[in-house]
Amino acid sequence: MTRLPRLDDNVQFLKGVGPRKGEILAKRGIETNLDLLYTIPRDYLDLRQVRPIAQMAEDEVQLLRGKIFWLDFRRTKTGMPLVEMQCTDGSGELTVQWFHRPDLRETLAIDQHVEITGKPKRVEGHWRMTNPKIRPWSGEDQTQGIVPIYAGSQEIRSEEIRSWVRQVLPLAGEVVSLLPDEYAQKKALVPLAQAFADLHEPADLSAASAARQRLAYEEIFQFAVASALKRSKRTRERGYAIDVSSEVDRRIRRLFPFSLTPSQDEVIQNIVGDFRSGHPMHRLIQGDVGSGKTAVAIYAILAVVAAGYQAAFMTPTEILARQQFRVLNDYLSRSRVRRQLLVGGLASADRQAILDPLYRGEIDLVVGTHALIQPDVHFARLGLVVIDEQHKFGVRQRAELLQQEVTPHQMVMTATPIPRSLAMTWFGDLDLTALRQGPEGRGKVLTHVVPAAKRDDVYQFLLRRARMGQQSLIVCARIEPTPKGQGGDDLRSAQEILAEVARHAGVDLPIGLVHGKMEDTDKDEAIRRFRRGDTLILVATVVIEVGLDVPNVSHVLIENADRFGLSQLHQIRGRVGRGTGEGNCFLLDYSDDPEGHQRLNDLASTIDGFEIAELDTRSRGAGDPLGERQHGVIRLRVGDFQTDSDLLAQCRKDAEELVAADPALRNPAWARFRRALLDRFAKYFGLALVG
Repeated sequence: MTRLPRLDDNVQFLKGVGPRKGEILAKRGIETNLDLLYTIPRDYLDLRQVRPIAQMAEDEVQLLRGKIFWLDFRRTKTGMPLVEMQCTDGSGELTVQWFHRPDLRETLAIDQHVEITGKPKRVEGHWRMTNPKIRPWSGEDQTQGIVPIYAGSQEIRSEEIRSWVRQVLPLAGEVVSLLPDEYAQKKALVPLAQAFADLHEPADLSAASAARQRLAYEEIFQFAVASALKRSKRTRERGYAIDVSSEVDRRIRRLFPFSLTPSQDEVIQNIVGDFRSGHPMHRLIQGDVGSGKTAVAIYAILAVVAAGYQAAFMTPTEILARQQFRVLNDYLSRSRVRRQLLVGGLASADRQAILDPLYRGEIDLVVGTHALIQPDVHFARLGLVVIDEQHKFGVRQRAELLQQEVTPHQMVMTATPIPRSLAMTWFGDLDLTALRQGPEGRGKVLTHVVPAAKRDDVYQFLLRRARMGQQSLIVCARIEPTPKGQGGDDLRSAQEILAEVARHAGVDLPIGLVHGKMEDTDKDEAIRRFRRGDTLILVATVVIEVGLDVPNVSHVLIENADRFGLSQLHQIRGRVGRGTGEGNCFLLDYSDDPEGHQRLNDLASTIDGFEIAELDTRSRGAGDPLGERQHGVIRLRVGDFQTDSDLLAQCRKDAEELVAADPALRNPAWARFRRALLDRFAKYFGLALVG
């Protein structure tokens, strides 16, 4: 007797999957039949009507049929396979291009009738499509209704996923809702089983939208409730009440060689208000490159030290720790603040010489890396924790420094602007503040998108400027060359670039190299030489993305810029223009992708990091706006913190109401939701709902 499939069965037992494809699906987080039900279509094709070419609408997915009358197979200048064709349906003509589809050489032919599904664009008066779906058309006039499109790959096609989903769809009625039925009805959410049916086999697009809304609400609402519980817990924490008098404020401001901007003053007022509240401050300071976050941090540190407490300043890398310690030393040189640098490479005796006075309260400020959260590091009265480049740390790492007898104030900073909807989720336990106005007098940076064919011109420009004493950075994505035959041959490495620049520069032009695999001492020495001006051109990987502050750097060249996220490119661009002179940022573009070209041109058109963050999130998706996967960030399988910003705001409001009415979620109707909440978020948010 054949056993009926269950929700927790492995997907490999479905017809057409098997062990090999099951392994591929598992890497995408699809291991069980339940996971397959939660595999959300990335789009829908409304194929209920064929659109004539003459009536096509720009940037809308649509179905058309026509006959091929011109066909060409070739390679681009970088060797990428390109298929290009033209077809007509009698009402008009359409040009279509496919990149990386050499297989189409075997399936397409002149005079063939085809069915095409994709988004057309109007280019110089002609219709054009890039990488649409195509299949032979028999001439019959049938349509397919609304077809869900899943995120496919070379190994697994969308059509296969669709067939597997159909096999498990009868199990949808067995999925148990975490939301009480009465609550779901109150919020006008469709029943869960109906949501799965409408998601994967919708009668119309509005039903599909309502279905996704139902699943996304349940998921985002969990996160919102966990955040609300965390914030509720914070209001009960005891913190140090610190009053910043007008005399202390005057003494702090006297240490700055400039006047603070109105934006900095506004953030400082928020911080002072937090200090006076008697509850621990939990504040995220977002500031674009060069907006003056460090000055705000120094103000907070001095206010805490003036009240008799200690401060800790934690950074993700030793390069950044040494950079910040040097900056803090400059600012605090006329103060009585006792300060030390604590990093991982210290000798045992040197380390102990810091730990003992730190424990006795004889050090006011310690700057360091993860070395600050080792078990043998103890403070006398830690009043403030400042964490720089917060997105490089996990949530639990951040929490470790806060585990004191009295919870210290916490200020976390990031130079990578994040769209507000994402910041509300990734840092949902923090109050958000943005520094939008930078100090006056900074140099202007011009951004140029340069095709790969003109790269030698840029290199010659940098060499000429180096001989005039101007410093330049050359940033690349890879340390070592790619072995032949492993792909990525157009991705230039730091070692290749160093050899090439040295060959053209000659022995009289000092060139340096820095990357993440170097020993810390060698890395630090390379940075010091560049900072002193002993090195005029520094070839580097993204290890210099943050923490490199050299006012004399006039130019930066980013190799393979098309491979980076916009926010990361903006960070690297921020290494230039930190002095008063004009600078240049060259983005070398090796891509043949029109959308890739547009992304880089978008970056060149603005220096507003918050605008760039929005552009980056739209082009790359909300999962990865900073160019790397976020440490400790909660991943959603249905919702999207960026595109569902309105839903997120609604869930936050609903969550606050629920927690205000039932702070421990003791209502029996919420028992299942409560258990799921603790299973998923207890460690992330440090939740402990007792009873």
